[in-house]
Formats: sequence, C-alpha cells, structure tokens
Amino acid sequence: QTRPTPDGYPFLDVEIGGGMEVAYNHRVHMESEDMPAAHLLKLASGCNGLGYYMYHGGNNPHSSFGDAPEAGLQESSFQPAGAQNPVPSLSYDFFAPLGEFGQPRRHYHQMRRLHLFVRDFDALLTSMVPTMPEIQPKSPKDTTTLRWAVRSDGESGFVFINNYERLGELPAKTDVRLELQHRGGRTQFIPHNSSGALTVGSGIWAHWPFNLRMGSITVSH
Repeated sequence: QTRPTPDGYPFLDVEIGGGMEVAYNHRVHMESEDMPAAHLLKLASGCNGLGYYMYHGGNNPHSSFGDAPEAGLQESSFQPAGAQNPVPSLSYDFFAPLGEFGQPRRHYHQMRRLHLFVRDFDALLTSMVPTMPEIQPKSPKDTTTLRWAVRSDGESGFVFINNYERLGELPAKTDVRLELQHRGGRTQFIPHNSSGALTVGSGIWAHWPFNLRMGSITVSH
C-alpha cells in the first residue's frame, strides 16, 4: 500500500536495488536490465532522489571472532537467532553496477545514461508532477497495454515508457501514438499525426522530452 507524499516533503527513495547479493540459501540471479528499468519507473512516478543499495560492491572486514557466517562481520551474523540469511563471509559484491573490485557491469553504463539525464534536467524534473494515462494495465498479467507515464508542468515535460519486465517478456507494442492533454485543453500527439506511429520493442525502456525549451527554441518532441 502506498501513501501520497505529504505537502512540503520531497519524494525520495532509498535502497533501490543496484543489484542483489547471493546467499547460501537464496540463490538470486539478476539480469543487468532488471535494475535500470526499475529506476526509470521510480523517476516516472515522481521520485526526486534515487538512492541505491548497493551502487558499489565491496569486502566485509575480517573479524577477530573468525569469518564463519555466524561469527563474521557480514550482515546476517548480527541476528540473535544466528545467520538466517547467510551471505559469503567476505565478499559483498551484490552484483552492483560497480562490482567488488570496481569492475563496471552492463547496468552501470545503462544507469549512467539515466544519471546524466537527471544531472542535466534536475531543476526541471523536481518541479514536474507525475501523471498516469487513463488507460492502464488491468493487472500485472496484462502485457498488451503500454506502460507509460508523464512528468509535466502542464505545458512541457518528459514521457517515460517501460516495456521490460523481470522474469517475463512484454511483447512489442505497435501503432503507438501518445495523446497528451495540456493546460488550457490543448492536445498534443506524440508522434504528430502527420508522422508514422511508434513501435516500442520488447525489452525497451525510454524517456524523451516534449515542448522542452532550450534557449530560443522549443523542442516539440
């Protein structure tokens, strides 16, 4: 259950997965694409602070009590009942964007593109509210309805689209034309009616601007 952010408080997120640690009793396998697609959804829903866990993997320090899972300094050793989620005693690589030894993974580069966007347009984004389309997926099993949202100030903003799902496959969406209702009742279509419709491929997540003011010009979309 989600609750609206109180007035005067920013929507910030912490511990958005940058990866996932593998435990002896939970052999989780993540694909690089699982993370950045989820990060885009957070931004599209109005989040103004992306906080990751973890962004850079590392090593647990050695313990004077030994390095066994129930005695070392890895996280589950601090539980009163013992190591209930036993992760490796020393390695805490976490399949993070930057691994245990600083090695960049594929999702590091995928996440970096989103970070560059946020860095360049942060002042605009933080002033824009999220809006969901009238037609939305009826349930998580609805794979045919396009999943998208807008952050806008009423006239300009950014469209966010996600056609990726972990452990699933969302089919390509064809003949896509987004209809935006702006302040004052003006309607805008993306792409324009004079252009061909979009095809959103399977496994794609994306964002792009509309009516973005750049100096003396305005980028329609």
